[in-house]
Amino acid sequence: MYKVLESGTDMTFKYESDGTSREMDTMETYFLSENEREANAEKIGDVIFYKALRATKDGKEMMKRGIKVKFGGSSY
Repeated sequence: MYKVLESGTDMTFKYESDGTSREMDTMETYFLSENEREANAEKIGDVIFYKALRATKDGKEMMKRGIKVKFGGSSY
């Protein structure tokens, strides 16, 4: 991965997974009712937290290698 980025190629990374298996890290989660989302908010929050943590760690590693990093936002 880093060789491509170090060559100057501009890429966007979207974290579909942080590399672990979590209960609410599925496509099904996108289609939960409002009540189901509220009931599972802590589990869904864990998924978001660990994806953000992984993106941060990867970004730091890229910056250590001199790769320009831009952190984007999330959509709701």
